Amino acid sequence: MKPLPKFKYFKNPYVDGVFEAYESVCCCCGQRTEFSYEHSLGPFCPWCIETGSAANKFNIKFIEVSDCPIDVPQEVIDVLMRKTPAYSTWQGIKWNFHCKDACLFEGDLSVDEAKNPNWQAVAELMQKFGLKGGPDEWKDISDNYRVADPSIFKFSCLHCGSIFYKMDIP
Repeated sequence: MKPLPKFKYFKNPYVDGVFEAYESVCCCCGQRTEFSYEHSLGPFCPWCIETGSAANKFNIKFIEVSDCPIDVPQEVIDVLMRKTPAYSTWQGIKWNFHCKDACLFEGDLSVDEAKNPNWQAVAELMQKFGLKGGPDEWKDISDNYRVADPSIFKFSCLHCGSIFYKMDIP
């Protein structure tokens, strides 16, 4: 098997379950693949998403970009929409942007990370929910945190390394 492609803005879609490990035939290239991305059109192989072939052939977007800062170049938005697989979410995908670029999606915050978080990211997340971002408030969340219930997604800036959290509640 040839090496799996890497995605600029998605750290590891294979570990995060975006690509399921089962053999299928890609509906874009017709090749057998051991990793499949389920879509309403059929399964896609990682290579057809990474190259943009699937998006071009079927005129689709994997991610809808909204609330994008005006200083982010169109090429970045195109890579995000047409060459990046979508992660699973209850409320719809909200990508993070920083330093005139899309951030790297690192997946769900781990239980260990929830107990020892990036406090700047916590403060920004709590502010969005109208809460204080201190250790006491976060302790209530982290003590009961289980991955994906609720989801706390971690993003990092590819340029300055800043960390950002987004919460997804069912």
